[in-house]
Amino acid sequence: PVIMSNTARGGVFVPVTKGVTEAIGSEPGDSKGGKAIFLAATYVNVFNTNWTLTALSTNLLALAFFVDVFHIYITWLKWLELSFPMLITVGLIPFIVNIMFSPKSSDTKNTNAAIKQYAIDSLKKMGPMTSAEKKALALFVLVIALFVLDSFTKIDLSFVAILAMILVVLPPFSIVTPQEALKQAEWGVILWLGTAISIGSIGAKTGVFKALTNLMFVSTHLTSLEPVAFVLILIIILMYFHAISPGYVAYTVALVPVTLSIVKALPYSSPLLGFLVIFTMGIGAAFFPFNSAPNM
Repeated sequence: PVIMSNTARGGVFVPVTKGVTEAIGSEPGDSKGGKAIFLAATYVNVFNTNWTLTALSTNLLALAFFVDVFHIYITWLKWLELSFPMLITVGLIPFIVNIMFSPKSSDTKNTNAAIKQYAIDSLKKMGPMTSAEKKALALFVLVIALFVLDSFTKIDLSFVAILAMILVVLPPFSIVTPQEALKQAEWGVILWLGTAISIGSIGAKTGVFKALTNLMFVSTHLTSLEPVAFVLILIIILMYFHAISPGYVAYTVALVPVTLSIVKALPYSSPLLGFLVIFTMGIGAAFFPFNSAPNM
């Protein structure tokens, strides 16, 4: 919930994971233990993207489409409540990967001692927290608190994001200068997401998605199937679309608005079924390396 990009989380935790494998003597390419740790870390990062609203930027994009179709806003805490069962799946991943790549037995006492010493040495190299790091930590806590409490404060998540951007460069809270922020910010991504939301809204209002719905599902009589059968087929199609999708944004823009419109038009339409559609974004993102950036 703190890092709103699975690519960024991958960038943060890959070196951490590598450090752990080195500390216990399980190099990623040299042992089953190293493989298990790296695969588990990769899969948990990908599958964990829908756990909280702020775990992935395209969750907010998908939510914008959801609100357009169903006219229901889901708060941060409501999203957490609906997605809680996903934690069971995420919790099982390390056990499954460990069975597939069972590491060799080792001296647990010596291993634990090595890990502890590695952590102590690494913390000494890092040194004490700088003032910028302390400000960044405080900003993280503030932003996440406002995200979590949106159902009580009634502060829009978009405003929270804008506030965070301002505080990053506003003295005395500033972490970077305005010039540094302008150079480092991913403005292309920001504009891309804004454009994608606009395209989704236009498509919903002009009837483009309805026409696609008729072409893809109604004309093929798939929607005439029994509810359970149709839902299962729909979820399987959405999951395996990741095999030809280059990433979350492409998947969200191409499929979520159309599929939500389909669900809305069904006789057994339900906002919960629409929410299930959104969850398919994270389920199929680890089939191939190119399905999402952190896989690479």
